[in-house]
Amino acid sequence: TACRRCGKAGEHLYLDLVYGDGICKDCLFANSGEQTVSENGSSTFAAVSPSVAVAMQYVENTAIERVFSFSLTDEAFGDFCKICEGYLLNQVGKSFITLDLYKEQIK
Repeated sequence: TACRRCGKAGEHLYLDLVYGDGICKDCLFANSGEQTVSENGSSTFAAVSPSVAVAMQYVENTAIERVFSFSLTDEAFGDFCKICEGYLLNQVGKSFITLDLYKEQIK
């Protein structure tokens, strides 16, 4: 909900896919020691829209029985899925054959 460095809330945040916290655009691009966000998705940071941020907070703070009781637009849902997948893959350090097969099937 707020930048890990400056504490600004309400900003468009970038999720650090390694550490799982947010950083604002100003702080992300101000520190040359951090990897920047790239267009090809090779970054460890993912831009998070406000609606996706709310959905992520909901999932994090809701009882397991209600964890998927929310709705997003198709575009926001796609972003939500990409961010969750990026975080998962960064945490486990490998890809999954079944995930690759699923992606191939939905093309």
